[in-house]
Amino acid sequence: MECIFTIIIPIATLVLGAWLAYISSSKISLKNKIREKRIDYLIKAYTLIGHVSSRAILFDSSEADKLNEAVNLINLLGTNEQIDLARKMIEKIESDNLVPDDLLLDLKSDLRKELKLKKNHEKVFRIKVVEKKNS
Repeated sequence: MECIFTIIIPIATLVLGAWLAYISSSKISLKNKIREKRIDYLIKAYTLIGHVSSRAILFDSSEADKLNEAVNLINLLGTNEQIDLARKMIEKIESDNLVPDDLLLDLKSDLRKELKLKKNHEKVFRIKVVEKKNS
């Protein structure tokens, strides 16, 4: 009887340890995948908003679609502050005063933190594109 316990206890301990390691690694893997997806989508939102906001003229439908996609990504994966800034940006667009620097700066700060990069509080800069009108 004692011989059975000396065999069963180490085997049970081994199985339990393997199961706990599997559960732990699965949770870490899922957490990393979620983090990677969030980073990817926030980078995309940052890029789309930066691109659209560099235009000095009214958006065409493809640019409006890009901006809408970026706002949807922020609504899905952004922080509460980023969602509020996106809402304010939309209000500025509706009043013809698009300058999404606050939102871009917050997205940039959040991404730099997620990517473990040094803080950079420098204001977001970009080239302003003005399309030539054919005369």
